[in-house]
Amino acid sequence: MRASGRAALGSLRIEKGYRAWGSELTPEYGPVESGLGWTVRKDDRRFVGGDAVGSRASTRTLRCLVIDDEQTVMGSEAVVSGDASVGYVTSGAWCPSIGSSVAYAWVGSGISEGDRVEVMYLDRRLPATVSPEPLFDPAGERVRS
Repeated sequence: MRASGRAALGSLRIEKGYRAWGSELTPEYGPVESGLGWTVRKDDRRFVGGDAVGSRASTRTLRCLVIDDEQTVMGSEAVVSGDASVGYVTSGAWCPSIGSSVAYAWVGSGISEGDRVEVMYLDRRLPATVSPEPLFDPAGERVRS
């Protein structure tokens, strides 16, 4: 084990696609919208909230954005496509294993992997690509070794 700071842990979390309570995980959005639908029973909904999970219809989806610029976003920045606002950033960090700035954002469900969007950062528009996740060790080989 090595000592690491909060920012280092945050960037590792984002690289691996782990969600954080209060930013990516909130009472407002369910597990399916958060990309965690695989954690919910599909054949037996006899649990607290099971009916609600099965009947939710959401207009937003959590997406991973790889930002073209080295600028790190902090969270709450607007995500735009053309001139239309399509969502907002929940968290972001410079991810050294990826070599890019990465953010998670709640965006409209019409935004898909491979789409190009921009993140509003102060007076700049940072181009970004909606990317599949996790970015680091997608097969989970390093976690299991």
